[in-house]
Amino acid sequence: MSLQAKYDQFQQTIESLNTKIVQLHSQIDEHGIVLATLKDAPPERKCYRMIGGSLVELVAGNAAKILEENLDGMKKSVATLTEELKKQQKEFLDWKEKNNIRIVKAN
Repeated sequence: MSLQAKYDQFQQTIESLNTKIVQLHSQIDEHGIVLATLKDAPPERKCYRMIGGSLVELVAGNAAKILEENLDGMKKSVATLTEELKKQQKEFLDWKEKNNIRIVKAN
């Protein structure tokens, strides 16, 4: 694999990890807003959730529990992806140093 191809591969991997982390942060924020709204609602109140293109009827109490579980899973995923991102960035820097790669900007 050429140096340019390896460089591009590192850049693409780092960019995709960053994108996924940003998406998860956005979903975490959305879940937080919904949980705050459901906190004020009576637990037996009807609510609806979109699952795979279908609306599913739930009660607020059950929906809040499901959202909290999803929120915890997303937070764990963000932590895992952040660690993977740091690892990839370190590998990239080490690879650039090992191969004496320098970024040259055009004027």
